[in-house]
Amino acid sequence: MSKWDAAQVALEIARDFEEAYSQGEWLLHYQAQTSGGPAIPDAFEAEAERRSELRCVAEDVLIAVPSPDLSTAIWKIEYARERWVDFEDWPDTWWTAVLSDLRRFAQ
Repeated sequence: MSKWDAAQVALEIARDFEEAYSQGEWLLHYQAQTSGGPAIPDAFEAEAERRSELRCVAEDVLIAVPSPDLSTAIWKIEYARERWVDFEDWPDTWWTAVLSDLRRFAQ
């Protein structure tokens, strides 16, 4: 398995891990809170944050892995545009990785 493929699988696993918790345990507490119940317990917020951080790390790793072809470099751009839609710009590390890919393919 290539580095790209391994990083892509790791991101998928991290996203599924985060989503399962978000749509399960955390969502139950959130719904209770918004219905006038108690605040979401700190432990559940901390676990949601931990899972989110794992996904963010997996994203960073995938973006940093050199694209094996132009299609994956384009995928990175599309992913970054969607991921950072609510922000003014992407992180510099993401720009650097994508531009490195494109420069390599332009040679």
